[in-house]
Amino acid sequence: MRQFFSIRRNRAALRRLRCHLQRDANGVAAVEFALILPVMLLLYYGIAEIGQAAMADRRVTQLNRALVDLAAQGNLPPDSAAASGSAPRGTALSDADVDTIFLVGQMIMAPFTTTPRMMFASVTVDDKGVAKVCWSAQRNTTAPPTNVILPAGLLLPKTSVIMAEASHVYEPFLGKLVFKDALTLGGDRIYMRPRMAAKAGALSIEQVARIQGTGSAAKTIVC
Repeated sequence: MRQFFSIRRNRAALRRLRCHLQRDANGVAAVEFALILPVMLLLYYGIAEIGQAAMADRRVTQLNRALVDLAAQGNLPPDSAAASGSAPRGTALSDADVDTIFLVGQMIMAPFTTTPRMMFASVTVDDKGVAKVCWSAQRNTTAPPTNVILPAGLLLPKTSVIMAEASHVYEPFLGKLVFKDALTLGGDRIYMRPRMAAKAGALSIEQVARIQGTGSAAKTIVC
């Protein structure tokens, strides 16, 4: 009876097959590329995300500086309270001025967002060195508390400063695949002495006034 199964013959066949597979390099490059492709894509999008986040962070810094600078300048149009003598020209901000400042802020943050968190306020320091918010304006965020803590170098009695704060919630393209939560950029407060100010209030503090309303209904806010 003829023997169809031979251990020796099958071992030899397996050795020949192994040698053939070792010499055959077809498809190796495709397998290697398939293995490294996810890593390459992750690195590519990761670098792109870092670049976008860095650009957005710079925009937030520019926005914060613009807010405090524009608010510190003061700009009262002729048809507001300055015309009636309730505040010297250039030393107060009207509702239109505030809207313009926030519009500039939105333009600075484009195209990252049209709704950045923006706030600026006038902070006065009384004769005892206690700082408080006299008035504030904000968009897409809450108003600051009345009692604030200023840097020691700004706590000069009977003075005022303009305080500004801006932030932006940056949501990466890869989302939670890379980052657990969205990134909040900014959020630091910066300060500037008023460039145009007039003495007002019970303590005659040089400050930028806030004009709410127009015409006969205009209300001047000073501290």
